[in-house]
Amino acid sequence: MRLRLPFLFWMLLCPVLLGAQSAGLSRSLEQALHGFCGRVGVAVVYGRGDSLLVAGDAAHSYPLSSVVKFPQALYVLGRAPGCGVPADSTVTLAPAEMVRDTWSPLRDRYPRGGVRLSVGDLLLYSLQQSDNVACDALFRRFGAPARVEAYVRSLGFPGSHIGVTEAEMHDEPARAVANRSTPVDVARLFYGFTEGRWLSPGAQAFVSDALLGCSTGTDRLPAGLAGTGARIGHKTGTGFRDAAGRMQGFNDAGFVLLPDGRRYAMAVFIDDALASDAECAALMARLSALVCRAFSAAPAATGR
Repeated sequence: MRLRLPFLFWMLLCPVLLGAQSAGLSRSLEQALHGFCGRVGVAVVYGRGDSLLVAGDAAHSYPLSSVVKFPQALYVLGRAPGCGVPADSTVTLAPAEMVRDTWSPLRDRYPRGGVRLSVGDLLLYSLQQSDNVACDALFRRFGAPARVEAYVRSLGFPGSHIGVTEAEMHDEPARAVANRSTPVDVARLFYGFTEGRWLSPGAQAFVSDALLGCSTGTDRLPAGLAGTGARIGHKTGTGFRDAAGRMQGFNDAGFVLLPDGRRYAMAVFIDDALASDAECAALMARLSALVCRAFSAAPAATGR
């Protein structure tokens, strides 16, 4: 079992974090991570985007798994001012693209291919259902992983690495680590997205709605928000287990909208874990509930 690093809790560029709630939240997060059999990194970004809360090993670079589909969407629709691909552009998927032995509701619906779909349709399959065929169709037509990496780095995330497609990961699972980042950078990426920094208003609304409608990982971060009135737009990632049964890359990340209009972004990444998928998801739900409860009880100055 890999030992978890001591709990870290600090603020950047802001003197107060959650006021009187900070000590209690610190203890609660430590207790939630205690004894978990795997490496865990937690990051929360809030306020004006310059406030950071971390727990566990948040500075470690984790496999992104299907969280990579979020920066890919930013690249496809943004790329550069005025140069993004319109969501209503259409493409035709060839029969050879409907590969077997991978997660794809799109392939299940159109097993013979030859179907013409909009870029928006592909993005919805990718973001909401984590469809691997849709993701690789976007890589194939609008930019290989290296281009998505260059784009994300240009946004201010030099520690993000994107180097392989979904098909390449499934052909050789050990290569999945080529797509990786830190929980801190992924939380910052989601928070920056909520500020409308990189996309046109139409594309911004499209991606936001897609993430809010995500149907995967409902037992992860979203489960911790049940009954609070908060909404989450998120992207999950689920990697592979190695020969020893250790999970490589079990993730959830996104933005949370509180009922009073404030927001924060949160990323929880798990790696090298012997815990079951259900245990990993339950940990994420507990962490999500703790953070949401603390923010809901905190003064309005802690979020926007």
